[in-house]
Amino acid sequence: MSFPVFRFTALIALCSASVCAQQAPPRLPREYLTALNRLRLDPAAVYKVESSNRIELRRADAKFLFEDGHLGFYAPIDGKITGMVFSGRGHILAAPRDPVEKQQIARFLGEPVVDQNFTNAYFRFTDDTATEVTQSLQLAGITPEPDTAFTEAWQAGVVTRNPVHSFRIWSEAYSASPKPYFAASLGGTSVGFFDFLYDQERAEPVMFGQGKKTGDDEFYDIWTSYRLPGGETPHAPFHAVRYRIDATIRGDNVLSGEATVRVRANLSGERLVSFELTHLLNVDSASIAGESLFTFPDEHANPEDRAASGNDYLYTLLPSAPKAGDEFDLTLRFHGNVIRDAGNGVLFVGARGSWYPHLGDWSDYSDYDLILHWPRKLRLAATGSKVDEREDGDQRVGH
Repeated sequence: MSFPVFRFTALIALCSASVCAQQAPPRLPREYLTALNRLRLDPAAVYKVESSNRIELRRADAKFLFEDGHLGFYAPIDGKITGMVFSGRGHILAAPRDPVEKQQIARFLGEPVVDQNFTNAYFRFTDDTATEVTQSLQLAGITPEPDTAFTEAWQAGVVTRNPVHSFRIWSEAYSASPKPYFAASLGGTSVGFFDFLYDQERAEPVMFGQGKKTGDDEFYDIWTSYRLPGGETPHAPFHAVRYRIDATIRGDNVLSGEATVRVRANLSGERLVSFELTHLLNVDSASIAGESLFTFPDEHANPEDRAASGNDYLYTLLPSAPKAGDEFDLTLRFHGNVIRDAGNGVLFVGARGSWYPHLGDWSDYSDYDLILHWPRKLRLAATGSKVDEREDGDQRVGH
């Protein structure tokens, strides 16, 4: 996968950053996400850059230099500019401070720094990149030159790359304290396309990497991934206190189930709850006290949407933001073919940790109450202490 590419309205300027962050965009969640996927470049916001202008941008340990070419911004959405593109001659220089990370980069590039020329660059962001670059252009005396040909040449690439970033940008509208996001996909002259990511939601915010393909196999080389000195590890906004799962294995080996998760808010002001759930399962519904919740991916999501969210993740949007310490029950119904035939009459669940909606990492302990239904002809092995087991028609039920 490749990572491709704020102007503020007067209304937004009237509120503080913390208050603004809590205000959802003036549209439904799916509508807002669709709008982000369809965003285009603004033909009226294209700038001609020359080597004498020295247009630079710094992010984390990376410095971008736009030496000669054209730079264009995305059209604003809800008053914010969330991307830009560049064609011409550019350069990136980045040197991790940790010796181990320098060695890691050297394994891929032959030197302990990222020192690369590029001819094309695609940027997406939620930070002040647009403001910083625009100010640099203004100081250099560069004014926009409307260029439809430039934006049209980028259109196919923009549309293809948008879904990779849309969900991450979308998510910040539902957080009281969003973490800045910056991603760049650069067309290197010597190494081909590679990516730079600075996402402060990640435990290791800084990453360089490159997608590769060998035959029919696609994989991703991570050149380096690390936390800046003094950086803090993000705190999980939610914790699963207890799971109650009622799941049925049908005769055709399709699994269906209902999971009710008792969730505690660790932080105030967050609305997006992320679960690990194998992409082999479909979510039929998510609710709190009978009120349906927006989920992503949902039935409208395309393959690009699913890849953007992570193939094995499900996100639910709470109707309102709880306070730290608040608890609530979130119920999800799901089904799918997560069971495979291993031969010799053995059926095996490969997604042992994500056959149900799982919240948190594997060091995050919770109580579980499991009720399992399966064909009577089979025997079932599961973790935990068995309370009872009985027959129910053609099935057995274990608790």
